[in-house]
Amino acid sequence: MTTLPPDFEDLLRSRAFAHLGVALRDGSVAVYPVWCDYDGHTLNFVSNKASGKYRVIRRNPRVTLCLSDPDNPYRYLEVRGTVQRIEEGGADALLDGLTRKYTGLDAYPDRSQQGNRVIFRLTPEKVVAYVSSNFPPRN
Repeated sequence: MTTLPPDFEDLLRSRAFAHLGVALRDGSVAVYPVWCDYDGHTLNFVSNKASGKYRVIRRNPRVTLCLSDPDNPYRYLEVRGTVQRIEEGGADALLDGLTRKYTGLDAYPDRSQQGNRVIFRLTPEKVVAYVSSNFPPRN
């Protein structure tokens, strides 16, 4: 497991969307925006068993998450790794926590997939933390 640079962990605490890259069966790549959190060991995101993400990651758990700093688009964190675990328990609670983080609402408003959701736990294997000194941050 690779650790994340401490000076980029703020991106994981922020409301920056992560972009999840997965390899499809035909060799092409699909990218999905996702909400995520970091527990100090794994990056965690939620989906449901009926989603394309679920099917693709079950087949090939090697993925990439990339977060761009909303205040400085020339600063980003790319995390490549393997989804080591897909867990059913606790997915709705994690989704409610992510909803608070990203929207300020107390709970995820669409309960139609409740009980069908899963947590993906990504173990970082390669990390690219980048910030350009050639461009100023947006203010």
